[in-house]
Amino acid sequence: MDIETAVKACRQSQYTGWQMVTFVQKYVNKHMKYSLDNTTDSPRMAFAKGKGYCWQQAWCVHYILKRVNIRSELVYTKKACFYASPEKKEKTKEAAHVWCRVRLNDTIKDVCSCNKENMPGNVHFVPIAPVRRYNAIALAGGYLGTAFLYNNKLK
Repeated sequence: MDIETAVKACRQSQYTGWQMVTFVQKYVNKHMKYSLDNTTDSPRMAFAKGKGYCWQQAWCVHYILKRVNIRSELVYTKKACFYASPEKKEKTKEAAHVWCRVRLNDTIKDVCSCNKENMPGNVHFVPIAPVRRYNAIALAGGYLGTAFLYNNKLK
């Protein structure tokens, strides 16, 4: 499925506000399995393949939200603690991460599609390094770092 089909499906849902944000987050999670084996794909291509890592998924959530007129920005941290789920605080790893920050009215919530149990404002990670707006430098560093780490795991 291409991302424009996803935009159309989200628009047809008739949801608004946080219900729409939740729908988009769950939609991307349902249609993109978390995977590091296609790190060189653009987010659009990753969505079409049905798999991608945090940056690819976050970009898809961000893109769809923008297309349904919801304010979103991509953010990242160089280090976050990850848990099995938002409720089960069993630490699974520490790693860099990319996700969306969504603003509706005066409320801002973190939105991440990488865990099916995530809800806006209730995610499966806690940043332990500063959170910054995603930019070209972060993209290059994340892309190269993820590709390097993944390729070294294959050896």
